Amino acid sequence: MGTLLLGENAFPFVSSGSLDRIGLMANQQEVRRTVYRYRGHVQGVGFRVNAIQQARGLQVVGFVRNEPDGDVLMDVQGPRKEVEELAKRVQSSMNLKINEVLIDQRDPLPDREGFKIRY
Repeated sequence: MGTLLLGENAFPFVSSGSLDRIGLMANQQEVRRTVYRYRGHVQGVGFRVNAIQQARGLQVVGFVRNEPDGDVLMDVQGPRKEVEELAKRVQSSMNLKINEVLIDQRDPLPDREGFKIRY
């Protein structure tokens, strides 16, 4: 996968987490950034809004967006257990729409806030 950052066109702020808050938890849990690429019938089915809803209550930052090839990309960062919990919630809630998930670990990025939909 290539560079994932594009212009910021954000969905309303949903998570109270930020890297500063997440950084405070780094001594308890490793901060992780994971990029998930969901393939299947994942566009036009509320996937991105569902991902935002599933992130509520989790201390994660990042974004979810539709890709031109029909995939949905979710770039999420936070304490390892929180990132894994979000992926588990999304997988469980959208299981019938997902055919394949590609997972890529990346280095955490500074200055990220909220979990948003990007367009």
